[in-house]
Amino acid sequence: MKGNVLANIPSYYMKLRRD
Repeated sequence: MKGNVLANIPSYYMKLRRD
């Protein structure tokens, strides 16, 4: 399940960077 979390990190990080 670690792969899923790592794949979600960029999506979550990109959202913060978009702010």
